[in-house]
Amino acid sequence: MLNWYQRNKDYKKQRNKEYYEKNKAACKDRYKTWYRKNKELRSKYDSNRRNNLRITVLTYYSKGIPKCNLCFFDDVRALVIDHINDDGAYHRKQLQGQMIYIDIINKGYPKGFQVLCANCNTIKEYNRVKGWRGGSGTGIGS
Repeated sequence: MLNWYQRNKDYKKQRNKEYYEKNKAACKDRYKTWYRKNKELRSKYDSNRRNNLRITVLTYYSKGIPKCNLCFFDDVRALVIDHINDDGAYHRKQLQGQMIYIDIINKGYPKGFQVLCANCNTIKEYNRVKGWRGGSGTGIGS
C-alpha cells in the first residue's frame, strides 16, 4: 500500500517548488550552511554516486561484466568509456562540466561508445595521433 507521500508525489513536488520560490534566500542560506558543515559526508556520497554511475555504464557497454572490448581486461579501476568515433573532445565541450556517465544514462545509452582498459585506450589514441597502422611490434617507437 502506498503512503501519502508516494500517492501525492506531484502535489508535494509542486508545493516544494512554490515554497522555494517564495523563500529562495533562506533556502540558499540553509543549503550553504549544510554544505560547509558536511564536506566529508558530501565527498563520500559524491564519490559513491560517481562510482555507481560509472559501474552502471561500464556494465551496460560490456553487456554484463565490465571488461575491455579489445583485450578483455576486467579490473574496473582501469576501465574507461571510449568514444568509438574519436569525438570525445567534442562531447566533453558539449557537456560543460556534466559527467559523461549521467549524459550517457540520460540519453538512453546511445551507440558510439565502448569500454576499453587504460592501456588499450592509450594505444588507440597513440595510433590515431601518430597515424600508425601496423607493422611488427607494438607500434610504439616503430
